[in-house]
Amino acid sequence: MSPAESTRLQVLRRYAALDNPTEQEFDDLATLASNLCQAPVALVSRVEQDQQRLLACIGGLTAEQRGPSLAFCEQTLLSGREVFVLQDVRQEPFLATHPLVLGEPYVRACFGVPLFDAEGTALGALCVLMPEVRGATPLQEQALRTLGRQVVAQIELRRRVAAAARSSLERDQERQEMLDALIQQTGDGVLVVDTQGRMQLLNPAAQEQFGVSEADASMLLMKPEAWLSLETQKPIERRHRPLERALRGEVVRGIGWGVRHASGALHVLTGTASPLTRADGSRWGAVLITRDETERMRADMELRALAASLKEANQKLESEMAARVAALEQLRHADRLSTVGKLGSGIAHELGTPMAVISGHAAMIADAEVEGEAARQSARTIILQADRMARIIRQLLDFSRRRQPQKSEVDLRAVLKQVTTLLAPLSGRRMQRIDFEEPSEPLRAQVDPAQLQQALTNLVVNALQASPDKGTVTLKLSATETPKPCALIEVIDRGSGIDPANLQKIFEPFFTTKPVGEGTGLGLPVSMEIVREHGGWLDVQSTPGQGTHFSLFLPL
Repeated sequence: MSPAESTRLQVLRRYAALDNPTEQEFDDLATLASNLCQAPVALVSRVEQDQQRLLACIGGLTAEQRGPSLAFCEQTLLSGREVFVLQDVRQEPFLATHPLVLGEPYVRACFGVPLFDAEGTALGALCVLMPEVRGATPLQEQALRTLGRQVVAQIELRRRVAAAARSSLERDQERQEMLDALIQQTGDGVLVVDTQGRMQLLNPAAQEQFGVSEADASMLLMKPEAWLSLETQKPIERRHRPLERALRGEVVRGIGWGVRHASGALHVLTGTASPLTRADGSRWGAVLITRDETERMRADMELRALAASLKEANQKLESEMAARVAALEQLRHADRLSTVGKLGSGIAHELGTPMAVISGHAAMIADAEVEGEAARQSARTIILQADRMARIIRQLLDFSRRRQPQKSEVDLRAVLKQVTTLLAPLSGRRMQRIDFEEPSEPLRAQVDPAQLQQALTNLVVNALQASPDKGTVTLKLSATETPKPCALIEVIDRGSGIDPANLQKIFEPFFTTKPVGEGTGLGLPVSMEIVREHGGWLDVQSTPGQGTHFSLFLPL
């Protein structure tokens, strides 16, 4: 077969509508050609892979005559002319002995047009047959060309309709295949019953969930062990089961039940059941979509057990933390009392001077040694010295009193000044000096003033104890941006320094290098804990024989 012929046959196959029986549209076009050409017989043919066949036949040819009549269409198609006109068919050797020429209807003339598609491939022919010898008028030739185009257009229309129908059918088939695959491959169970409760569909997931085979599907609704109450483990009454409720028109959502498999294992299923209706609203049956929740519920129970265990552990941790906080507060309080003891002699000296002044002036008034304005001046002196004593005692009580942390935004300069004031008597005993270097502008931070005062007091007391007589301890306040915005408080002494072997131990509770009775080993650990609670940190640098430098960082 030639390539051209193969192409022609491929085009013919595309025109699938031509395989249908003769239809009215083609008969109408053939009738019009017959009338316009005044011919008793009109034919429309189609060339197929191995034969021709008639699409339309007008003129009353018998069934026996229709087959031979295709010879005239074939000659029209093979002529290669736009309009084929054969005035006397007896002059054509191929047709001269044709049965329709030698006998009824005694064909003598034949007009026709070959039919081609847009690609130039032949599809068939439209021709008319006359019993007399004659030619075609120009009007008749034009009419045949026009009708030929109409025949091709009708074929093309029918081809597009057939293609659209075929495409729609393919889409429907693909959609159905996709739906079937979805039902068969989904992890959810799908059960469908008709209005009589007969099982119509049980997908693989549902078979696995209920522990049955497809062969046993028809008995599933009757099995009591497939519909167990989760509360009682007993069969649910049939009228309360999800599919039966859906068959009565009810939509059932989120229902759960148990399924006892042949192995004895209990599976927990949840599902949604609803009625199935046709497009006309009539009832088709009901569907139940199920999901196996056994593993999820087992995991949920394990999570609940784990949560209970974590809650218990958390409560124990909170109890231990509360005990730790209480112990830490006791350590802090002990450290305060220890510091108060260290300050005792200095405080006694501070109180002794105003007490002597008060006593002397009181004696003068009592013995009437002073009168009038002098007596009033002595009374004012007594009041002034009493206020001084009260202030000293109040500072000492504030320092030693146990209290809950109360953070607020304060100017750190004021806290450091309170420390220097509180420790002035202690430093004066050995003629030591506390130099305070402060910024000119307020430096504010969120702190507990009392706790911060305790931490700084511990550092400065240690610095004073490590410094020689007439020595100097520097207390410096500044702001720094390294490694982040912080307030930097430095306590610097030029004392004996700390041995490198002890430098890593100084923050351990009860560690001290002082003689027995002079140190508790709580001051630095308490200071470190207070600083950490404020979100800060404490660094130390020390060189034996040259002194120690503590750096306290508080976030701003």
